[in-house]
Amino acid sequence: MWDTPARMAQYMYAKDEIVTRLRADPLGSSASPDPTNPKELVMNTESELGPASPRRWTTRWVVVAIIGGLAVLVPLTLYLVLVVSLGIPRHHPTVGEAQTATLSYYRAVQQHDYAAAYAYVAPHATTTIDGQPRVIDSADTLASIARPADQKNGAITGYTPTDGQFEPGKTIVDLTFQVTRVVGGVQDVHIQIVLMNGRWRILRTDSV
Repeated sequence: MWDTPARMAQYMYAKDEIVTRLRADPLGSSASPDPTNPKELVMNTESELGPASPRRWTTRWVVVAIIGGLAVLVPLTLYLVLVVSLGIPRHHPTVGEAQTATLSYYRAVQQHDYAAAYAYVAPHATTTIDGQPRVIDSADTLASIARPADQKNGAITGYTPTDGQFEPGKTIVDLTFQVTRVVGGVQDVHIQIVLMNGRWRILRTDSV
């Protein structure tokens, strides 16, 4: 009669429950299923107690997920509020960075890579040729200045920073480099370099 032991156990539980109710209400004031009818007992018990619903577990997992999300989001939100209110640490440029950029410029000039050297030159930068300022507005212009200097004073063999300081209240650094050439020997070159859009660019030199 019973397809599974679990079904039989459910019937026995329902029967005992109905017997208990009949004893408490012998006149049958409330409708009760027939204790001799197993199917009626089981159906009545399922309708009252209800089978285990997967929705309950789904709800529990949703609640757990919400609590877990809040546990992560609340500290993160507080951290972001503190960062914004206190201010994000800003990078402060240094003389050493300006010197490093200038070293890269001279390395490219020494290797005759004028396109790479021009990447360290600011728009409308100037250099002094025979006492006259000349605008360096392209890599070709830089090449046309550097090549005659190599022919006249020899190729560059060395370049060393000897001094550097910021101009008051500006991101402009005044540098002094000792540039060594094959014929011309050692010469002090004064360079003005500025931090533009996160990159150091040469503004002015008194020699190539």
